[in-house]
Amino acid sequence: AYRQVPMAPCEWWKCGTVGPGGLLVDTRLSFGSRVAPNKFQRLMMVALREVMRRIHAFDEAHPPTAPGLRAWLTERRAAVGDGRMAAAVQYIDDTCAVSVHDLVEATGRRRGHHHAEIFDEVMVEAGVEMAEGKKREESEVEMEALGVVVSVAEECVYYPEGKRLRVERIIDGMLAAAAEGRMVERRQVESLMGKLKWVAHVAPTLAPRLASGFAMARAKGRPARVRPSARFVADMTAVRGELGSLPRIPLAPRSDFPPIHTQASVLGFQDASGSWGIGGFFVAGTTLFFFQEEYPTDVRRALERREITIATTELAAEMALVAAVAARRRSGEVRAAYVTDFTDNEAARAAAQRGTASSATMAPLAEELARMVAAEGLALRTARVTTHENKLTDGL
Repeated sequence: AYRQVPMAPCEWWKCGTVGPGGLLVDTRLSFGSRVAPNKFQRLMMVALREVMRRIHAFDEAHPPTAPGLRAWLTERRAAVGDGRMAAAVQYIDDTCAVSVHDLVEATGRRRGHHHAEIFDEVMVEAGVEMAEGKKREESEVEMEALGVVVSVAEECVYYPEGKRLRVERIIDGMLAAAAEGRMVERRQVESLMGKLKWVAHVAPTLAPRLASGFAMARAKGRPARVRPSARFVADMTAVRGELGSLPRIPLAPRSDFPPIHTQASVLGFQDASGSWGIGGFFVAGTTLFFFQEEYPTDVRRALERREITIATTELAAEMALVAAVAARRRSGEVRAAYVTDFTDNEAARAAAQRGTASSATMAPLAEELARMVAAEGLALRTARVTTHENKLTDGL
């Protein structure tokens, strides 16, 4: 990833430095700025989407012939609505992809090898320079990638035992420090939260417990050491208790969230105006509910003066959605406890998922949202919509 992306000339001034040889300017993305990883990730996602499009086209042209595999794909499609034979996750300059590895009769080769060739082909077309050395791991038993182990033999995903023990030791050390009234390294808290995010992939119920840790890791002024909060101690004690019994997730899992068209689920959309207020709608069963709220004068003025960003008001809109659902539940009009919310703002989505934010204006709202969701007995997940979908929502 390093220095692969050329920068626009108007941005060069940000990458200048003065040395013995005079003024030096790096005209390529060097990952020295906070936005660089995000920019590279977005560029890689363009290429990855093309990879997956071609892979799915190949799979449609060459469906599996093995009866057992066809039955498994049918079961998976019924369970999660997805019968595709490949998936990929992009993490900046690392790609983790998995494929069904059956024999394609028309070519006499394994499907995974075809998928890998498609990946390489697209990356070459996109001008992405691939690292030297071994790029792929093949296993008929299990493989570790992006923090979890995928077991082919057991047909499940689980968190590695060695990593679990290391995480337990880190938590034990922090809890001991808190009990003795000592401060802990902020970077160590940040590192722990990064590790627990991967744990939450196999134990989603732990995700809300990470908000207090993220709040400490993003403490104002970024101090070297921070004092464990009471909420952090309670959360980490709960996490520590669950680490010993982490589940093994089947490779064809059933979602914890019920289907969105049932009475047990609420589907919501919300948005924030740059000047007027917030609003949106949600669907529960066959009923459509609208809500809206005009900005108070002080909020409108803060927006005009750019003292708060639109991302903050987008997060406030999500809080308004949850509050509206909770009110309808208390009145008996809505029975669902599972809320799927869509937003067009990535910062608001991330803050809602983490329960905190690095922004001083968003962090209190995100933490209050987490408390509200817990107090109302709701389960909330937030997803990002595309620009096209957002325009349709705005129209409605």
